[in-house]
Amino acid sequence: MKPRTTIIQHFTGDFEALEGHLSALNEELETRGAGDEVVLVDDTDEGLLQAWVDERFPVMRVVRKNLREGRAKAYLMGAQAATCELILMLGPDKRVRPGTLGPLITAIQGPNILALAPRIVHGDNGAPDLPGALTIEQGRPVVLPPVTTEDEPHMHNIPFASGGACFMRRDVFLSRGGFDELFMASYWEDVDMGLSGWRQGMRVLEVPQSIVEHHPAVDPDVLVPQPISQAAVERGRLLLYWKHLDKRRDAADHVQGLWRDAVDAALGDRREDLVWLALALDDMGAATDARVKLSPVQRSLADALRASDPTVI
Repeated sequence: MKPRTTIIQHFTGDFEALEGHLSALNEELETRGAGDEVVLVDDTDEGLLQAWVDERFPVMRVVRKNLREGRAKAYLMGAQAATCELILMLGPDKRVRPGTLGPLITAIQGPNILALAPRIVHGDNGAPDLPGALTIEQGRPVVLPPVTTEDEPHMHNIPFASGGACFMRRDVFLSRGGFDELFMASYWEDVDMGLSGWRQGMRVLEVPQSIVEHHPAVDPDVLVPQPISQAAVERGRLLLYWKHLDKRRDAADHVQGLWRDAVDAALGDRREDLVWLALALDDMGAATDARVKLSPVQRSLADALRASDPTVI
């Protein structure tokens, strides 16, 4: 019997894009004939998705959220509603190509696999969005530009599977409580999932033979002003480092660096830098609690960064 997969599609309001996404999913599932399923998580305030799906794709299920809380919560609700052993989590702007599931299902049978990422390409014929290494620069996590080439045909290590297209075992995802609620603002939660797995002795791989297309869609109701989204990014960046800090010397150096950064921001009238720091400090206790939950770990932060580097063979 073929392993069954639940595809969890996060929906934020773009019905035109969704019709294309679901048509592609329907074709993929019919071709496989394995009893896979689609669960749509309605992350709008309107509740119009159920009737729309009943008319066009009646075999698909809808889970409605009461609040717009972002993709991390949507994926958790979708996984809780899923009936299959594997899950493919897709953002509202992602569309599968034919044959997407097969390579992922084969690859996840390997040892110590936490998550897999299909190759994400821009549109029908666009360039791939290749993953780069995760590193720490001046006390802050940074995802570097990719070094691997688009014709790389083999599976290889990557730091994390993008929250826009992530393949996991359902029981593994649920046993971890989904993505850490510390990063519920849809920034860094996928990086944290991958880094946590690497530190716990697991692996994250990109599977180039599996391809998902990125089709940008804009929902005017959920547009976030740039200063607010940037604040969420920088808050999460600090919290990620605080969660994974594991050397006293690094912690001491980081605290001194934060003091210097705060003084420089004040003197330079960069108020936004101080806001980012204040937002992160509000959740420092939660980051400390999250660090405890990582135990037991098999790799230090430094070793996990080296192990997950796509450029290291």
